[in-house]
Amino acid sequence: LSRTTCIFPKTGHLVIVHDTDLTRTTNGSGNAENYTLAELKALNANKPMPAGYPDVKIPTLEEQIDLAKVHGRMIMAEIKTSTPNAVGTYVRVIREQDAEALIDTMSFHASQLKLMAQLMPEMPLGLLVSAGTVKQADTQKSLRDALMLVQPLNATFNTGYDRELNKNFLEAAKH
Repeated sequence: LSRTTCIFPKTGHLVIVHDTDLTRTTNGSGNAENYTLAELKALNANKPMPAGYPDVKIPTLEEQIDLAKVHGRMIMAEIKTSTPNAVGTYVRVIREQDAEALIDTMSFHASQLKLMAQLMPEMPLGLLVSAGTVKQADTQKSLRDALMLVQPLNATFNTGYDRELNKNFLEAAKH
């Protein structure tokens, strides 16, 4: 299983980088969406581990798919950008790479998942929500709110684990 985060640079390619802001993970700075693919490829994405990985390049989605195919892995891809055009590019790349069976898609942006469902209804979808979405004080309301979020999207509910996501919520969700 490979976790992939897709960002849509200004030249219309999808790249795999965890943060939209390049400062924490690369020798660049600013929003990755303001760079061209060539500018992103010139960066070194080894900032967290420079000794272990001296020269790390930001891959494209195509390169990530090729790597997953070689190693027999699934890709859990997060559409991190809110740019609607990114979803069309994402679907095109998946189809061109014959990678429909390799990828599951998630996003914090419900609008991107709605568009994804229109363009590629066979794609499994997951809505990411921040920790704190589930409120411990009212388990039933939290469960109802979670269902209201994901049912129109036909998506899974993926929340961060914190003290609010507790045994009561999980038990209620199971039933």
